[in-house]
Amino acid sequence: MGDDLTRRLDRITLLLGAILGVQTATLLVLAAATGVSIVALASASVIALVVVGLLVALLGGALTEANPFGGTDRPRGR
Repeated sequence: MGDDLTRRLDRITLLLGAILGVQTATLLVLAAATGVSIVALASASVIALVVVGLLVALLGGALTEANPFGGTDRPRGR
């Protein structure tokens, strides 16, 4: 991999880690404040994390100029 691509993927990984940390903290605060079951909140958190993960993956594909569904958008050379 190129250095530029590696840096971009590192940034995306850090972003996902930050999102997971914020979601975990929010989950604990909501469970304590509302008294709602932590299992119900965890389920909602997992669903939200999957949605955010898909959005970040699509963004990562845009940043690396790759088609998120496989291949690249660049035409083949001769």
